[in-house]
Amino acid sequence: MKEPKGAASPSPLVGVGREVDQDWEEGYAPPLSVDACTPPPGPLPQGEEEPHAHAPTVRSRAEAMWADDRASTGLGMRLDDVAAGRARLSLTITAAMTNGHGICHGGFIFSLADSAMAFAANQRGEADVAQHATITFLRPGRVGETLVAEAEERTRVGRSGMYDVRVSTADGALVAEFRGHTRTLRPEPRSAARPVERTEE
Repeated sequence: MKEPKGAASPSPLVGVGREVDQDWEEGYAPPLSVDACTPPPGPLPQGEEEPHAHAPTVRSRAEAMWADDRASTGLGMRLDDVAAGRARLSLTITAAMTNGHGICHGGFIFSLADSAMAFAANQRGEADVAQHATITFLRPGRVGETLVAEAEERTRVGRSGMYDVRVSTADGALVAEFRGHTRTLRPEPRSAARPVERTEE
């Protein structure tokens, strides 16, 4: 390898335990390989765990939220499935849910769709709530039928999301179409937090 005139004698580039020669004529230095820069994986020291080993998952967040959802569970809803941007809830219509026409009151169908949207939206560890929603009823629900609400995220930009929910019977007959918009709540500032009450000993 020839040395450029007037240049000092080159020194090799040193990279993580090995020397990498530089091509002074072409002005090119071969890149370090990933293996050269990354130590091989090995066992963690005793008492340490992999990073994010216990990070909340979509399912674990949904289960924690479901445990506190008195409204959905009180109405008899069931959380059947959750996945990224999706959720499926179901509800069996009882006589107590009928209106004066003997069919399922629309408020119960709306509530089922709204709860399905909530579980599709609240998967990032933030608090998302409904901002606006519309529903179109296409078929009555009848006592004894099981309604299934399948929610899917359509778009999410910043703190705003949009979700479509299809409500159908267990055998696939379409009952209602729901579209809802959500908004992520901002965390409360520290000054707005309720002060801790202290008791005199």
